Amino acid sequence: MTTRLAMPIVVSLLEVIALASVAPAAERTFTVAVSAGTCARLCEPVTVEAPVAGFPVRAELTEKGRHIPAQVWHRPSEGTARVTWIVRDLAAGQKRTHRLRLTKGPPPGESGVRVSPQGDEQLAVDVGGRPFTVYHFGSDLPRPYCFPVLGVRGERVTRAYPMEKDVPGETTDHVHHRSFWVAFGNVNGTDFWAEGPASGRTVHRAFEAVEGGPVFGRIRSLNDWVAPDGEKLMEDVRELRVYDVGPFLRMLDFEITFRATDGPVTLGDTKEGLFALRVASTMDVKPDGTGGRIGNSAGGVNESQTWGKRADWCDYSGPVAGGVSGIAIMDHPANLRHPTWWFVRNYGLLACNPFGERAYTGNDQADGTYLIPAGQELTLRYRVVIHEGDATAGNIKALWESYATPPEVSVKR
Repeated sequence: MTTRLAMPIVVSLLEVIALASVAPAAERTFTVAVSAGTCARLCEPVTVEAPVAGFPVRAELTEKGRHIPAQVWHRPSEGTARVTWIVRDLAAGQKRTHRLRLTKGPPPGESGVRVSPQGDEQLAVDVGGRPFTVYHFGSDLPRPYCFPVLGVRGERVTRAYPMEKDVPGETTDHVHHRSFWVAFGNVNGTDFWAEGPASGRTVHRAFEAVEGGPVFGRIRSLNDWVAPDGEKLMEDVRELRVYDVGPFLRMLDFEITFRATDGPVTLGDTKEGLFALRVASTMDVKPDGTGGRIGNSAGGVNESQTWGKRADWCDYSGPVAGGVSGIAIMDHPANLRHPTWWFVRNYGLLACNPFGERAYTGNDQADGTYLIPAGQELTLRYRVVIHEGDATAGNIKALWESYATPPEVSVKR
């Protein structure tokens, strides 16, 4: 049986259309109702699924005549497409009704998120016409990573080292902390967290999707995890989806599926992993109480109360470029062993890892090792929010509740 976690709620229009008409039409119109439920929706992505009558398909979404950016992304092999938009400023208990029109034709010329080549082995991601990050996937790298990562003021919220050397005021420890990355310290006994001749490498093989649009930009890639002797141990398919949620936040969803394509895969119990950020050095928590602040959903503060603890989310905030910025990682509630353990340090590391139970708790009787049998897979999902101010100013608790419990969506013709 495949080890696959529950996917986000996607409302299907297929049955609605089937009841209305057998033959595909050039245009279809639907009423879509979105209910906030028990929590507020500050800026939550919502997706519905529809059949593809022909390529390309255009989506027009309105509320009381007001245009709302919507984006179609195709799944041609399944004969369907998904339509995504952002639900904004919907208070708890409220409902909003939209008119969704699907028609043949080119998508609108809106450019919320743009993904474009930058050199031979980089993809640049812009949000609202401003740089956000660059995805690096070169064959000479120990693993793919994103650098720089910019906040809403254009400030760098992740450390430049080791991609850039001799940056004034920056720390230079942990050369393997490459801004924003995925790595793990024990895959069938091989260390993919560190770098060097004795460590494994995560090698980019191909892109399955690279696209931008009025609502989000998407990078979906296939990668091989290769041991020092050249043996492929497993592969992953990862998807980075960056949303345009407005000028006050940056939001992205990350999904990674580990595939045991070359035999069984054992993810061993270690603290070294998995989904990680290294914040700008000015945001580090300093011994004298200056600098940044770490906080988690359980009320823990700084490394002493957050390292190795389980929590729904963890946030790192502090001074950078004349202001205060923060980064939160959220662990999806359907993930393995949610709420996850956190590998977070006062010196700037923010990472989550569902496999380090013994390493984090010190309990010799515990074992976070996880086996993916040959031919099977494991999917994990995370959300990253970059905001101004600390976790309270960034509304991280409300954004987490919205992520954990999606709004209710109903569709009718």
